[in-house]
Amino acid sequence: MMKKIRIILWLMPILLSSCIFFDTQKNPSKVDSMEELQEYLLYGWNTWNNSNLLNHVLMPEGLSLRVSFRKTSLSEVGNNYLDQAYIASPNYSFPEKILPYAKSYDGFYSELEIVWDGLKARIQSAKHGDNIYILYTPLEVPENPPILILEAGMLWNKAGKIEKQDDFIQVDLGTKSFGIGATLDDSGVL
Repeated sequence: MMKKIRIILWLMPILLSSCIFFDTQKNPSKVDSMEELQEYLLYGWNTWNNSNLLNHVLMPEGLSLRVSFRKTSLSEVGNNYLDQAYIASPNYSFPEKILPYAKSYDGFYSELEIVWDGLKARIQSAKHGDNIYILYTPLEVPENPPILILEAGMLWNKAGKIEKQDDFIQVDLGTKSFGIGATLDDSGVL
């Protein structure tokens, strides 16, 4: 019997300096200018990087959390690393298949199923304020299961410092600092 593994990736604000917080309760129909509309739309965690459904970005800061997979049994044939995921028609030969289940326009919740090289998994994300929670649940695992990788980075030439500290990733964005880590379900098996 296959053990199901669930990993929760979490982002916890450690320090918030004084900064202007955007009013997320503002009604978009009451926005007076294009600048206000862009500010309203480009705020918080969402899949802002259109080239990858597994990339969650905090805007306007540009902090990126990307879920990727690497085969444990590397071969010269085929793609050994999946770092981008698209919804595509059958006419395209992408190595992954994505089945979207749910996606809120504001990034509050997303859920998709990914199939890649014998792996079938569900990836869900939910945000709460400046926190994002990503839940990875494998549904079918190949004989040599791929390694789940969480990559943190800065997009679009935005300023920020990212470094590994013990079992978590420390991010300093100037006005905000975060600790990024992972936890397992009760089985304790990774």
